[in-house]
Amino acid sequence: MSDSANVRFFFSKIATSEFAVTGEKFEPSIQYMVNVNMGFGLGREERTILCRTKAMTYQQDKLLMVIEVGCSFTILPEDWQSMFDEENGTVVLPEAIGLHFASLAVSTVRGILHARTEGMLVQAAIIPAINVQALVKGDVKIEMKPTVASS
Repeated sequence: MSDSANVRFFFSKIATSEFAVTGEKFEPSIQYMVNVNMGFGLGREERTILCRTKAMTYQQDKLLMVIEVGCSFTILPEDWQSMFDEENGTVVLPEAIGLHFASLAVSTVRGILHARTEGMLVQAAIIPAINVQALVKGDVKIEMKPTVASS
């Protein structure tokens, strides 16, 4: 596994796969709750780690908004080689880099949500500060999914 200080990467893609405002009325004076889920995936050919983040905003048990965003981080070839286990088809992402990717992904979701809800009352329901250490615990082991051929 690579030392996290030596993993070089660039932010290569952002894709919003889901976004919806349900139409439920948001009341700024009433407390709301945001559930955030996160998962990691990878693409061996592109040397890319995908961090998919989904946030669902509720108020009084009613769903107000949902957003899901995938952030892709491309790892430089020499650093990818030190993280990728060809025999097992896995990548082990050091915890520090996993936390960094998680933080960047949550911030990206927050920005997209702000832009998509501009001028709407529900814009006040921002995603609060997230403790990404609760989402990423230790090194992140990601398995390469086998490609299924179809005819």
